[in-house]
Amino acid sequence: MNTFFVVIAIIVSITVLILIYRFFFQDTDEFREAWRYTLTPDWLSFLWGEHVEDHVASNKLFLYHLCGIGSGVGVYILLDKLFGG
Repeated sequence: MNTFFVVIAIIVSITVLILIYRFFFQDTDEFREAWRYTLTPDWLSFLWGEHVEDHVASNKLFLYHLCGIGSGVGVYILLDKLFGG
């Protein structure tokens, strides 16, 4: 595992997360609300009548992080195949 490839992959991952932030979230309050729904157990959201909002916010946060992590992993694999031993 080449440390340089890992550093480049992390930089790309963070850059992608910064660039797509506004696509997923309108402001920081919506981002915080998505984390709140993600950390709240589903049965509590169901009792509070926020079951649909919980799932939408949780899925949005999951896809946001999946895009960032996926881009970093993809860059690492590409660099390893192109320049690795």
